[in-house]
Amino acid sequence: MKKPPQTSHYRLRENARAKRVILKVRPHEGLEVVIPRGFDRRLIPEILEEKRTWIEQAWRSLEAQGLSPSEPPELPKQIQLPAIGKTVTVSTVRQNGPAVELIPSFHKATVTLRGAVTDRAACLTLLQEWLKRLGRHCLPPLLQRLSRETGLSYRKVQIRGQKSRWGSCSAGGTISLSWKLLFLEPPLVRTVVVHELCHTVHMNHSQDFWDLLSRLEPEAREKDAALRDAVHAVPAWANWKPREPVRE
Repeated sequence: MKKPPQTSHYRLRENARAKRVILKVRPHEGLEVVIPRGFDRRLIPEILEEKRTWIEQAWRSLEAQGLSPSEPPELPKQIQLPAIGKTVTVSTVRQNGPAVELIPSFHKATVTLRGAVTDRAACLTLLQEWLKRLGRHCLPPLLQRLSRETGLSYRKVQIRGQKSRWGSCSAGGTISLSWKLLFLEPPLVRTVVVHELCHTVHMNHSQDFWDLLSRLEPEAREKDAALRDAVHAVPAWANWKPREPVRE
């Protein structure tokens, strides 16, 4: 059995909706510390030391299930992207050298990783970067089309890799969409985009917001519930991030 993670190595995430510090040990990701906005980060080492036993037990529980809390997931052989109706085949070509490169062929629906392909972390990072570029290509035109269709305007769009949110809208009218929407079925993607467009009118989830969304998207509440379950459609490798040492 591998040594449990050091409590000085973790991923830190700030969540405005968090009311307290939350610790998570996730497969392939290791220890994550979620803190409320404005939390004094100097208190984290003491909290982790207090929870050391729980952290070690969580680590061993995952390993007992055959899951690694730290090692990168296996590379996918195929990538299902329902949002754009594509199934992409992933192949690897091992070559000498310290680097790895990604060669996409969208028309052939293939992605080739060539070089030091035994470096799974580097390969997964390249795959995620490729999907982000693909999201930048596919999602803004959908947002633009639905903006015209609904009559709701926005200022600009960003494509990001949020883990816990499909999208967001700032008070200034900037809509952020996750490239992980590519893993969802088109009706759910549409619901997310229209949802964020409605936030350009109502920056909340008031009854007025839901009335507007429901007029534009029938069964909006049912689809919203489906979106909460849809997080399981995103494969582990797409959510994986390397753990970094804490910076004091």
